[in-house]
Amino acid sequence: MQGISKRGAVTGIALAGLDVSHGYIRAAHGSITGFDVPGAGGGRYQGTMPAAINDTGVIAGTYIDNGSREHGFIRAR
Repeated sequence: MQGISKRGAVTGIALAGLDVSHGYIRAAHGSITGFDVPGAGGGRYQGTMPAAINDTGVIAGTYIDNGSREHGFIRAR
């Protein structure tokens, strides 16, 4: 888990395969939705890494592309 909102939504990172990061959001009622930022890499130590969620469900974090460059992102609700 990386962040939790006052409404109980949680965001975090799930690792898959060769240490590729994927983001997820778990709603307060329990449903889980995975997501990857467009442009996120699929190689080792790459992918989507959410860091925080606010009370309206907006998620902020970083992603690493196929060239191993780090970028910031904001995911709307």
